[in-house]
Amino acid sequence: MKRLVLYAPGVHCGGGLVLLRALLEQCGDNCVAILDQRAAAYLPAHLSVPVRWIAPDLLARLHAEWRLRAEMDEDSVLLCFHGLPPLLRQRARTLLFVQNRLLLQGGGGARAAVKRLLLKLGRNNVDRVVVQTATMAQAAAGLFASGAVTVLPFADAAVLALNRRRQRDFDRDFIYVADGMAHKNHRLLLEAWRLLKQRGLTPSLLLTLGERDAALRAELLADAAAAGLNVANCGDISRAELLELLRRSRALIYPSLLESFGLPLLEARHLGVPIVAGELDYVRDVCEPQQTFDCHSPLSIARAVERFLARAEQPCTVMSAADFVAALLQTT
Repeated sequence: MKRLVLYAPGVHCGGGLVLLRALLEQCGDNCVAILDQRAAAYLPAHLSVPVRWIAPDLLARLHAEWRLRAEMDEDSVLLCFHGLPPLLRQRARTLLFVQNRLLLQGGGGARAAVKRLLLKLGRNNVDRVVVQTATMAQAAAGLFASGAVTVLPFADAAVLALNRRRQRDFDRDFIYVADGMAHKNHRLLLEAWRLLKQRGLTPSLLLTLGERDAALRAELLADAAAAGLNVANCGDISRAELLELLRRSRALIYPSLLESFGLPLLEARHLGVPIVAGELDYVRDVCEPQQTFDCHSPLSIARAVERFLARAEQPCTVMSAADFVAALLQTT
């Protein structure tokens, strides 16, 4: 049996951490993980796979890759889960899991630009690229031969087991599950809520901005209060609490300009929560939204919300983490 080496420096928050946790729960005995020290606080204290923790710096990554090069052979499978190819060509079969759309299509500032350069320079160190949707596969084809890209969507067991039964009573109208990165489009969403107020509608909106986005959170809440908008923020909460908030929302609204997978869309779909989202390929990859809009137009968003509120509520097959691991090994 081939040994899987899960290499995930830099993965310590957001959707990447959720998927990493799912993999660690399913990898089994024939696996070793090399993880970012910052992820330790968010993972179970006792993992079923042996873990090497590495510091979040370039020297630590180089040292880890030198060790990998010495220890692995042709019967090993290296999964680079952090979206970047190894800096050194490995003897093992090397798979690159790309879940950051910015690395494939531009934008995101200087940090993303550096990562895109590393991706281009190291692409020959990769045997196969793994993405989660057909849209991501098309984006990856610009860097890698189409035959070297495999689509393997997966989610953690908690998402796949979500109960579709909906309660009749809701705590709020809309929730937007997203961090504060620029492409998440919070400011334009707030402008749409201003337009709704002018049109005589004051639907409630719950944001999920944590301490990492404290400045944006303060700005948005201050602007919302000044305009008399029904906008609140839940802050840093557990994933179980977040799923419960989603379940008790009338709809998920999702104005993000780009995503590699859009995990909240998948969660809403499995919960039976209606979705109001941008008319974009990444949305259609994972769900069938009830209403769509132009993500660049606050008026379009406002009109989609109006259409949704005027109507009573009313995709790709996603595998488990265990099936994802099995499929990874079969690709080799």
